[in-house]
Amino acid sequence: MKRFLIGLLALLPVVLLAGEKPWFKGSLDQAEAAAKNQNKMVVLKFYADW
Repeated sequence: MKRFLIGLLALLPVVLLAGEKPWFKGSLDQAEAAAKNQNKMVVLKFYADW
C-alpha cells in the first residue's frame, strides 16, 4: 500500500502539468489583440529574482 501511495504522489505533478498550455510570446498589445479575437482574458505574470 505504501508503494502505491508513493507512486501516486510521484505521478501527481506530471498529471497536473500535462494540460498546461504554452505562454504567449509577444508584446502586450499583441496579446490583447489575440485575446480579443479569441474572446479570452489576458493573464499577466510578474516575478522578480531578488
